Amino acid sequence: MPGYRDVTPVEPLKPGLLCSECNLLLKEPVQTGEGDRLCRSCYDDIKKNGVSQNGIKLGEEPCYPDRAVGKEITQLKVRCANYSSGCPWQGKLQEYEDHDCQHKPQLCPNEGCGEMISKPEFKTHWTKRCNYRNVNCKHCKEKMIAKDLEAHYVRCPEYPVKCERCSQSVKKSGLEDHVANHCQFVECSCGDIVKRKNWETHFREDGALFKHMSSLQHLLRSLHSSHRQLYSKLDEKQKLMEVETTATGELSRVETELKAFQSQYENRLTILQKKLGALDTVRGDIDSVRRDCSKLTDTSKTMGGRLEAQEDKLKQVQGQVVTSKGRPSSGASRYGDSFLRFQGWQLLKERLRS
Repeated sequence: MPGYRDVTPVEPLKPGLLCSECNLLLKEPVQTGEGDRLCRSCYDDIKKNGVSQNGIKLGEEPCYPDRAVGKEITQLKVRCANYSSGCPWQGKLQEYEDHDCQHKPQLCPNEGCGEMISKPEFKTHWTKRCNYRNVNCKHCKEKMIAKDLEAHYVRCPEYPVKCERCSQSVKKSGLEDHVANHCQFVECSCGDIVKRKNWETHFREDGALFKHMSSLQHLLRSLHSSHRQLYSKLDEKQKLMEVETTATGELSRVETELKAFQSQYENRLTILQKKLGALDTVRGDIDSVRRDCSKLTDTSKTMGGRLEAQEDKLKQVQGQVVTSKGRPSSGASRYGDSFLRFQGWQLLKERLRS
C-alpha cells in the first residue's frame, strides 16, 4: 500500500518525510541508490512495472531500509482520520493502529441507502432517520420503507380525516357513512347545515318551508331536465341498436356468400388438382416415348453404320470381280459365288431402306 493516507500530522512535516512517488507520508521508507526516499510498496511497484508517475529512475544498486527516517515518522504526532467528524484523538503514529475510533463511518445496512454514518449517529440514522428503513403505517399497519410513508397516507383507508361539518376525526374509509348517518350536523334541502337533533324543528321555522319548497321545485326542474336528456339518449341508443341490427344482418349475409364462394373455390381447386395429376401422368408417358424414340434412333444409327460397312465390303468384292474377268476360268466359280452374295446384299439393303 502507498504511504499513510488516513492520518493528518498535528505539526507541519519536515522535508524528506514524504514519498517521492505517492507524495504521502512515508510508510516503511527505503532509500534508493539515487537518493530518493520511497515507500516500500511504491518502490516494489516501480521495480515491477518499470514505470514511475514522477519520473523516478532506479539504478542497478539495491535499495536500503531508511530506519532513522522510519523511526522519526512513527514518533510523529498525528490526528485521527475522522478528526473532521468529531474524533478528538491525537497521539503518536505508532499508536494509531490501536486506536478504536468511535467516529469511523459505517455503511448503512438499509438496502438502497448507501450512506456512510459515524458510530455515534449510526443507531439514530439506522432506526429513525434513514429514508430506506422499514416502517409500518401506524394506522393500517402496512409495511413499507420510510420514504414512501407520506404517499401512502394519501390512499390509506385508515388515515384519520376531519369532518368538515363537525370537525370530528374519522377514518377516511368511513367518512361518507359518518356524514350520512352519524354527523351531528346535516345539510337540509335548502342548503342550510343544522344539527341533526334540530332537523325537524328547522322545517317549522319561519321562511324555512318556503326555502324547502323552492329547493324542491328546483330539484324537480333538474330531474325533469335530466329525464328529457335520458329519453334523448335512449332514442339515440335505440337508433344505434337498429343500425347495429342492420349491420349484423348484412355481415351475416356477407359471411354466407363468403362461405359459398369458399366452397366453390375448394371444388375448383380439387378439380384442378386432379387435372394436374392427369397431366403429370401424360407427361410421364411422353417422357417414356421420348426415351424409346431415342433408343430407336441410336439403333438406326448403329444399323446404318453396319450397312455402310457392308457396302464398302461389297464395293471391294465388285472391284475384285471386275479385275478377275481376264483370269482363267478355273476361278470363275469362286467369283461367281461372290457375285451372287453381292446381289443378295443389295436386296437386303433395299429392304432395309424401304
